[in-house]
Amino acid sequence: MAVNPLSVAATGRSVCSPRWATQVELRVPYFRVYHVDGGAGAVTVRGKTYALETGFVYFIPGGQPFINHCPRRMSVRWLHGTPETPCFENLLAQVDVVLKWRFAEFAAFDATFEQLGDIDLDKLDGRWFGLQALANYVLAKVLAHLERQSAVAAIPRALEAALDFINREFTRNPPLKKIAGHANYAPLYFHRLFKKHFAVSPHAYMERKRMALAHGLLRHSSRNMEEIAELAGYQNVFYFSKVFKKRFGVSPGKVRQGHLLP
Repeated sequence: MAVNPLSVAATGRSVCSPRWATQVELRVPYFRVYHVDGGAGAVTVRGKTYALETGFVYFIPGGQPFINHCPRRMSVRWLHGTPETPCFENLLAQVDVVLKWRFAEFAAFDATFEQLGDIDLDKLDGRWFGLQALANYVLAKVLAHLERQSAVAAIPRALEAALDFINREFTRNPPLKKIAGHANYAPLYFHRLFKKHFAVSPHAYMERKRMALAHGLLRHSSRNMEEIAELAGYQNVFYFSKVFKKRFGVSPGKVRQGHLLP
């Protein structure tokens, strides 16, 4: 299993203008954590609009259709993150509202918020661990919200070996029989068990991970489209583009332009 339940994909500081607004519903593979420290904006998730106000921290769920709004200006410190296991992916998928807390509840992380955009995500130093602590603190508050709604189930131990294998090999799209073998289950039984606990099939989960990887490479690397498609496990760049647009509602080229940041 992954050491951390969440992976921080990017952080930054941005001043948003009306250009940040989106005209149609889009999706992104990562959740967003915003600390608004000036101005105001809004985001619509699943048809409901939430104001983004100065002095608050927001959790904006990933995988849900959204529209950004910014009539004038909004200054925001932000991070993007993704769940590292299907259990946490399933849990976070249950959040279809924007969660909001006063910044005073995050006072212990004031220095980490100040450093967003300057932290090297590949360097294991004090600032990286502070960032991970902030992400896990947000996760704890999200789980507290879910626990108030319904019971939260633990990851079945019998699936751990298979999940380790999936998280290592998802770009290769291994067959169900090979995945199930790591849990010592028959393929059909494993498929039913996996879907029962995680509300998604093993192959759908791997496709989500491939799409999330591609989305991150488009946003945060200079690799060309063919390289990104291959790294994400797609040999045909046209098929890759078709799957990507179906998943996110926007072409890979539009994501590369970076209009959705933060």
